[in-house]
This record gives sequence, structure tokens and C-alpha cells, in this order.
Amino acid sequence: MNSNCDTMVALSNTTINGQTIFAKNSDRPPEESQPLVQKMGVSHRPDDLVNCQFLNIPQVERTYAHIGSRPYWCWGYEHGFNEFQVVIGNEGLASKLPISNSPKLIGTSTGIGKKSDCIPCG
Repeated sequence: MNSNCDTMVALSNTTINGQTIFAKNSDRPPEESQPLVQKMGVSHRPDDLVNCQFLNIPQVERTYAHIGSRPYWCWGYEHGFNEFQVVIGNEGLASKLPISNSPKLIGTSTGIGKKSDCIPCG
């Protein structure tokens, strides 16, 4: 089994039809289900929390509509996109930081921000 993820993008100036293409494979086990999830945009109260995989964090004022794929047992996406066409792909990265026993966010906890929060890449 492949033990790493690959993420690729072809920007609009490199494709024949001018469209941007995003591709990602996941290093998850072949028998592991990754349901496709669709969520509508929602406004939240100032004291709302997000229940992530290992901890709760303050919720943002507004979440945007998004679609993504995630392992059935895990909070967050392996890959997905939001209503502003912002796309994410989770990657495993090696770290030189010491192992910690305190709860932390994991890679699939990456949020899908709004288009204005992103640096243009094309």
C-alpha cells in the first residue's frame, strides 16, 4: 500500500480549457470508507465551540457551504472545497517537534476558508 498522499493542481493558465484542476489521493487503507459530506453555510453565536477530533475550539462567526471527503471515524476532511471554490487537501508532514501528550488539532482539522482569506495562486 502507498504510504503517502499526493496532491496536485494544474492552474488555469496551464490547461487547454482554462480551468483549474485539483487532484488528491489519500493514503488511507483501501477498506476504509470516506463518505462525501455536504454542509450548508451557517451563522454561529459568539460562544459556540467546534468539537474537533481531540479538542474543542471557538467557532468562527460564519461557516461557508462546503463539500468534502473524510474517513468515517474522523472529524475533518482529507480533501474538499467551499462555496468560494477554495480547495484543501490534507497532507501528512514529518515534524521535528517533540511528541506531546496534550490534545492538538490534527491535519484533517484544517478549515476551508473564504476566498478573500487566500493568496491568489493563478
